Amino acid sequence: MLPIHLLVTPAAQAGLAEAEAGLLAALAAAAALPPGSPPDEAVIEGYTRFLAGYDTFLATLGAFLPLSCGAGCGACCRDNPRGVTGVELWWLRRSVDADPDGPRRLAAAKVLAARWSRVLASTGGDAAQAQRLAAKDGLPCPLLDEAERCAHYAARPIACRAFVAFTEPALCDARHPEHEEAVQPQLEPGPDLRALLVDLSARLGLGGLPDDLRSGLGAVGKG
Repeated sequence: MLPIHLLVTPAAQAGLAEAEAGLLAALAAAAALPPGSPPDEAVIEGYTRFLAGYDTFLATLGAFLPLSCGAGCGACCRDNPRGVTGVELWWLRRSVDADPDGPRRLAAAKVLAARWSRVLASTGGDAAQAQRLAAKDGLPCPLLDEAERCAHYAARPIACRAFVAFTEPALCDARHPEHEEAVQPQLEPGPDLRALLVDLSARLGLGGLPDDLRSGLGAVGKG
């Protein structure tokens, strides 16, 4: 992982600060809720602020990094992102449930989750190896549309937002003969914000969900 959060401009740092402030506000709101209560408007407002700050961070970095990502490339969407927290899954499921095509997408997610479980078992529980094998299957994310665009782009988790490419998009496909030459840093927000996401998930009763996108999307309750 590229420790990009330590090597950023003041504007990008401001984006991270806003993201942290949003998560802290969401945590404070969640702490005031009775146990087992769904996220209220104050939690949603804080989480929305977090995403806006993080997107500012990404946009600022993207202004000077040699990114080759573009709408419709879609190769990275053959992966099964891991490290997705419960609150991110809840937010994504909330978006999918509002989609007329949501039931089909959720059904596809369950099929892919079953495939993921079999691959994971075949590796003896080695999630990193299973992720590489899953990517080589070439099976698209259930949220990918016919134009190779994410149908829930605004609600996607950090594991998806953080994935970028410096080399041509075609190399991101694990089936490409030159895939090993791909340069794909992860523009993650850093361990402090990650810890806050985990804490917020626990306070909302979302801490026990699978941490991969395909399994977690079907496991989390309706938003």
